Amino acid sequence: MKTIVAMLDMPHLRLAGLCAHPHAHGTDPAYADWQLARFTAVIDELESRGIRVPIRLFAASPFVLRAPQTYLNAVDPGRILYGIVMPDERPPVPFAPVLRALASRVIALKELTPRERFAELAPFPVTAPMRLGVIPVGLADGMAWLHAGRVLVRGRSVPIVTGPNLEHTRIDLTGVPDARVGDEVVIIGRQGDAEITPAEVAKRHGLGLHHVATTVGARVTRVYHSGGTATSRTPEESR
Repeated sequence: MKTIVAMLDMPHLRLAGLCAHPHAHGTDPAYADWQLARFTAVIDELESRGIRVPIRLFAASPFVLRAPQTYLNAVDPGRILYGIVMPDERPPVPFAPVLRALASRVIALKELTPRERFAELAPFPVTAPMRLGVIPVGLADGMAWLHAGRVLVRGRSVPIVTGPNLEHTRIDLTGVPDARVGDEVVIIGRQGDAEITPAEVAKRHGLGLHHVATTVGARVTRVYHSGGTATSRTPEESR
């Protein structure tokens, strides 16, 4: 309250609105109403002083789904925009997840043999013959939080080697002897009968599903599906 009153004394600032991000714990409506009452009490006090609050935003995504009394005159849909709901939530309409798949392709493949010299200094040990593949997606694309420690190639699960680098990620294709340069690599999604879900990725890194959906880097090409039609857009076209 004191901060708002002090702000209004500054000639170059104006009050556009008040925003809260309440804590959603379980489904107890009394807890939601208690938080809402504290927020609206501030608004009422300001208006009693003749200070108008144009935008009043209280309802974050859990409240948008189950507490319409909290809508006021603005809402923050948050993760709902990505079609993500929690297991205990029952949305009034069905939601479809926005992030359906994240895929790349093998751009390089090299046959490695064990080496004795400087083996202890190598980024990863090669103790047996290995087929090492490279995909052009890395930390700069959000890969640090987007992988499950494995990817899918030709319907088979293969491990990521040492973790992503800035511009690329190495994968162990030893178990897929027929893999070739140009093969699709599924980081998240389904390939044949195998699947890596966003939930698996989120669990590995201790994240929420919405964090996985929002971590995909800006330069990754998006493919939008609508009415059976797929439209590909580069990051520049999506802006």
